[in-house]
Amino acid sequence: MKMRGHGFPWSKLLMVLLVFAAGFIAHDISGEVSVSCLRGHAVYFTNSTWQLLQHTTSAIKSWAQELLTRAG
Repeated sequence: MKMRGHGFPWSKLLMVLLVFAAGFIAHDISGEVSVSCLRGHAVYFTNSTWQLLQHTTSAIKSWAQELLTRAG
């Protein structure tokens, strides 16, 4: 019996990393990288990563509960 699960959302993680990298590179090319700009990027990246972590944890928890419900 094949279990249908969502698995780890690698595509979302990759998208967050690409958006962060693109924003950082675009700002770096302009030649004006200030401390406040770097702080803003870091805060955005941290918040995005935290949201992704929460979503992934919730998805793993749901998957595990479904697996245990089917097994028991």
